[in-house]
Amino acid sequence: MRKLIFLTFLFTLGAQANTGSNLLLSDSKEQIDLTSKIVVQKQLKLDNAFKVQLFGTWKAARIFDEVTNQWVELVLNDEIDKAIINYPIVLSKTPSKFKKTIKGVMPYLYWKKGLNHSFFNSWLELSANNDYLHTELGLALDHIIGYQTTDLILKNGFVFTDEQKNLLSKIENIESKINYSFQAWKNQRRGEESIKWVSKLPEKNPLRIKLLYTAINDYAQKGKLALSGQLIKKAIEPYIESTKSTSEISYYYLTLGRLLYQARAFDAAIHYYSLIPEKSKNFLQARVEMSWAYIQANNLAQAKAELASLNLSLFEDKFIPDVYLTSAIVNLKTCQFEEVQKNLNDFVRVNQKWAKKISNHLKAKVAKRIETNLFLKSHDRTSKTLRQEKEKISSLINKNIRSNNDVNKFYNDKMISIGNSLGHVKNSLVSEINTQWLNRSKMLDDAIYRMKFVRIEFLSQMRNLALNIPLSNTDKVSTYNSAPSRANDIEFPNDGILWGDDLFNMSAEVKNLCLKGLKK
Repeated sequence: MRKLIFLTFLFTLGAQANTGSNLLLSDSKEQIDLTSKIVVQKQLKLDNAFKVQLFGTWKAARIFDEVTNQWVELVLNDEIDKAIINYPIVLSKTPSKFKKTIKGVMPYLYWKKGLNHSFFNSWLELSANNDYLHTELGLALDHIIGYQTTDLILKNGFVFTDEQKNLLSKIENIESKINYSFQAWKNQRRGEESIKWVSKLPEKNPLRIKLLYTAINDYAQKGKLALSGQLIKKAIEPYIESTKSTSEISYYYLTLGRLLYQARAFDAAIHYYSLIPEKSKNFLQARVEMSWAYIQANNLAQAKAELASLNLSLFEDKFIPDVYLTSAIVNLKTCQFEEVQKNLNDFVRVNQKWAKKISNHLKAKVAKRIETNLFLKSHDRTSKTLRQEKEKISSLINKNIRSNNDVNKFYNDKMISIGNSLGHVKNSLVSEINTQWLNRSKMLDDAIYRMKFVRIEFLSQMRNLALNIPLSNTDKVSTYNSAPSRANDIEFPNDGILWGDDLFNMSAEVKNLCLKGLKK
């Protein structure tokens, strides 16, 4: 029965095929096309704020140029190499109303490719000359890159040219995470100017601590010790409490000791100097400075004990000329005249070698670096990453050889620009190293200047003793020559001009604290 019903149903459908709607179509010559006219666009990867913003800007601009549209799709689909290599082509063909957007994409592409110096140059030019930081793309780029800009700076190194510094000055008041990080890097050595960038960086940003120490030292040099103290209390100490870095902690103790010394809080200064561990690179310098604090506090016994514990032979190959100066002062005040003469002779002997070494390095085309600090590391990293960038661009061009003049000219110019940047970094490195040797020259000048007063007082005391001791006394008093032989003199053209003898609150007169008529 069911089989009969099913066959009847099929028969009915077959019968309707020749009736109903089919009969309506039999005499029609017109055809209605119901094929979908919707263009199926390939799926775009809008997986970050910059690409979302680019997509919206692109659609709102209603660009009909096929070259431009294909290039934007390359960007949105992370086909970075093709997008970079075709940039000169699309820039020459895109409608003028969209050129600003095309240019605004390039910092993002350079960053994605790891061409960080090209990223900075492109970002800086757009920001300083085209108000990029206030555009939708500029804001979106800041959103995705801003938090990591400091790491980018420290890993890649950036040695700014005068032109780049001028461009950064144009935008220093514009709020931007990227901008603030580069501004902070630019102001690492700007003294009191450094302080205004501290509050514009997150609390754990590594550039903050370096800016703070720059400002602290600048305030101290200007005698504004209270301001230095505020920075230490509000910012340095919280940082020190959270860090496990021995070098950072040691430098904090050294800085605090120096500031307290300047404030004439000698006991407190001695305490912080004493906290610096022996394995610290600042240990010997701190101990010498601590001996100054003992001298100023008139604790000569402790000063002598401190210097004795150091063993002056340790300083033969180290540039700390003050060690012989402090030792001579202590020995002079305690009437250890033979030791004073030995200190004077050692000072000349050791520092004569340093004077020659300093002179040779200042005359050399490429001087040997004294120590590798943050700025020398930055020069090294800049050179390395610029060379890597040059190789990446060269490889990119070779893989995507184009006979387009715009492409060839654009990337030839870029290679020349990188070559010029490498030249600038090389010259800047030479200047940076020379500055280290110039600083040593000034330090030696100062030590010589102050040692002269010690020598003068030494001779004065020897003459006084010689005059006051009766001739019938069987003891003999030897009056030493006023100076080593002329051949051993160390002379500098600016002797006594660079710094006065009050650098360590020293008086030009060393008071005679010896008992009258006594000698060693």
